Amino acid sequence: MSSNHITSLQAVDFAFGGLLARCFRSLAPESAPKAIGRFLARSDKEKIYLVKNDDVQAALRRLAQHADDSKGRQGVPDLPLVMYYREQGIVADPNQHVQVAEVTRFVEEETIFARDAAMRLTTIPLALTYSLLFLAWDRPSIEHLALAWWAYVAPLGRRHSRFPVPYMLDGERFEVRASLSAPREILTSNEDMGQDRERLWGSRTMAEVTTQAVVGSRVEVPDYFQLIGQWRTM
Repeated sequence: MSSNHITSLQAVDFAFGGLLARCFRSLAPESAPKAIGRFLARSDKEKIYLVKNDDVQAALRRLAQHADDSKGRQGVPDLPLVMYYREQGIVADPNQHVQVAEVTRFVEEETIFARDAAMRLTTIPLALTYSLLFLAWDRPSIEHLALAWWAYVAPLGRRHSRFPVPYMLDGERFEVRASLSAPREILTSNEDMGQDRERLWGSRTMAEVTTQAVVGSRVEVPDYFQLIGQWRTM
């Protein structure tokens, strides 16, 4: 009996990060605060971070170890930036049904004469909750990020709220679809960072993503000539 392989939810984490990156790539720096211009000039991995939890101070300390801010101060990260993490727990999505499908992939020849293996797949509908944190040293920048996120995923039709999740299952690559629910309210607060420091502004919101995990195992598929031989014998 073939072993079952299960996809990793970390693939959903990375795909959701890709959605965040596409959101901010669409911003025009000319009409934004100067800090947003610096934010847009950085690569995705330097402005969007997948973190373990909502310990903002700990995350900022890690960033500050190798960072200088725009004013040349050592050990101060140049904000704004975006952090996100997945809440613990897995919830079934009641709007989807578990499905079982058998898929045959032809490796060398895309004909029935090729011998290959198929996979019997079971999809598991899931609803995952993500927390988003927008951080900045000034209020205009934090509001710009929050509004950009809302404007990207909220409009009628919400085409930007749907995205693919690429999985690898026993060496095979395939995609499932994921969908972001309607955006929730965005809460903003600020904190005094002490002497010689600016106030830290932060906005927090939640996002629910519905998608599927996949369990699969390989099953052997007889080649065409073997099937014909068996049929003639019968």
